[in-house]
Amino acid sequence: MVAAISRRTALAMAAAFVAPAGVARAQNYPTRPITVIVPNPPGGASDILTRLVADKMRVDLGQNVLVDNKPGGSGTLGLFLIARAAPEGYTIGFSSHNVVLGPMIIKGYELDPLKEFKPISYLADTPVILVTRSEANIKSVADFVAYAKAQKNPVSVGIPGTSVRTQLGAFTTKAGIEVEPVSYQGSAPMLQALAAGEIDVALDAIISTKPFIESGVARVIAVGGDSRSPILPEVPTIGEAGYDIGGIWNYWYSFVGPAGMSDAMLDKLHESAAKALRSPDVQARAKDLALNLGTMSRKEFGDLIVTYQKDVKAIVDAIGLKPE
Repeated sequence: MVAAISRRTALAMAAAFVAPAGVARAQNYPTRPITVIVPNPPGGASDILTRLVADKMRVDLGQNVLVDNKPGGSGTLGLFLIARAAPEGYTIGFSSHNVVLGPMIIKGYELDPLKEFKPISYLADTPVILVTRSEANIKSVADFVAYAKAQKNPVSVGIPGTSVRTQLGAFTTKAGIEVEPVSYQGSAPMLQALAAGEIDVALDAIISTKPFIESGVARVIAVGGDSRSPILPEVPTIGEAGYDIGGIWNYWYSFVGPAGMSDAMLDKLHESAAKALRSPDVQARAKDLALNLGTMSRKEFGDLIVTYQKDVKAIVDAIGLKPE
């Protein structure tokens, strides 16, 4: 006669069978291709970096790591697709500092970076720089501040999209000057406007402005961030000029996954990306792109998101920046 099994015992036995299966799935992951959504068009620094790292991860993980560009809505389209992906580890995405800035500066953007994304890997960062036309009589931050104060109307300053409004607002508030931000759909049209004399000053990442600097069209007068750039060691920081606003001047690039992904999967992806960042060819290419590669743990990256959100919110509130 078969002994009766209590409900509690049956549940315990079932759990004993299920748990190893879950562990096995995490250990065997990935078993099919992974897609990395990039919320930007092909060809930019974010796309190039993602493809470099993805190619290394493909070899390390033994599965294709595909890059899918989904530009649109100032980067919000791609981020929504990442957040709404099934948390099975087969759709992750590239994100920048905009994942934190979005809710504060873009109308209709409602993704909470602390609730809807899981940090995977902090890939790299690069500072925003302040540039002028070479013909302009502005050779330093002090020159620019004096020039802006001497004008009857606010000076037009080019920005590539909406996200740089926080950096610009923090600087102009400290400097006590009034400017008119002119937003362009990306770096290329903004820098062309700078070269044509339509604007005298612009803010952008080093990699975007590098060709204009090297050709003599643009002059860098300050580098954002907490330290000088190894790409432009002779150029002082905004802080050295007397307007220290900390690390919010940096663009940073990362991989994130949708909320609900298991720690085992996130850790495996993090380790694979970290290996990619340590490879000599990725490091060499990153130097060409003026990128400082990351070394953060997943926890450190998660802590950065929390700190960055607080710092940026304080600035947004202080300068009265509204979503648009």
